[in-house]
Amino acid sequence: MHRWLADVGRVCTTCRSCRDGYLTTCESFCFTGYFGFTPSSPQLLDRYPGGLAEYMIAPQYALVRLPDDLAFESAARFGYLGTMYAALRKLAPEPGSPLLINGINGILGIGALLAPHMGVTKMYGTGRDRALLDRVQALCPCRIETHSLHDGPVDEWIAEETGGRGVDMYIDTLGPGASHSTFLGGIRSLARGGRAVNIGAIAGDVPIDVHSMMDQEQSLIGSCWFTPSEGQAMSDLTAVHALDLPVFEHRQYPLDAVNEAISQVDNSGAGGFTNFVVCPAS
Repeated sequence: MHRWLADVGRVCTTCRSCRDGYLTTCESFCFTGYFGFTPSSPQLLDRYPGGLAEYMIAPQYALVRLPDDLAFESAARFGYLGTMYAALRKLAPEPGSPLLINGINGILGIGALLAPHMGVTKMYGTGRDRALLDRVQALCPCRIETHSLHDGPVDEWIAEETGGRGVDMYIDTLGPGASHSTFLGGIRSLARGGRAVNIGAIAGDVPIDVHSMMDQEQSLIGSCWFTPSEGQAMSDLTAVHALDLPVFEHRQYPLDAVNEAISQVDNSGAGGFTNFVVCPAS
């Protein structure tokens, strides 16, 4: 009997983006049982109810086959890991091209453990909690260097580490409440021709020097979620143990304790190492 992960992304399958295979840019893209991204998303939200429930309807295109030895609790983390994986694919990393990840010790940022499997040979990661940053660096000490924002701005640190050159790739995972200064420090850390991807949804009007980015041929890309195809690629990596998921500490809650689980997400003290899982059957 096969085991499956149902990607929460729902698409119409008929718009031009869907027909061209770009599912996350579907004109009606939404997260089932959660929210939509466009004015036409409600039609899919109505068609595919679900979310915090024991059962849900999932279309065939959303299914990702899981290895027999991968626990469902670990597979539940694919959403955040997939968001990072999709961002890395957009950057198309090459060996020797350094990567900066703002918030590397967070729920999204820790997905950087995928980067070495995609050709990244040098990573720089920022955060605030020094103890958590040390845990992240220990995952791949030969490739990861970390820096606490308590010890100075990110762009000054990157300039010191790279001899003033900067990084070729930058992924920002900071959320809506994060300081714009940290995000902008990452932009200033880019080398000429550098590319930045935002997956953290930092909120508000962020002042960016577009003229400078033009002169330096830099780019800023928004990346939302991931495709089932990318989910399957991650599953295949776990099947050959190329992706190490045991680093996550699972905290499981029954469905009727979902509010308690949600309230603990920001207060666990373990950053991205904690995996909160709501189990349909108590």
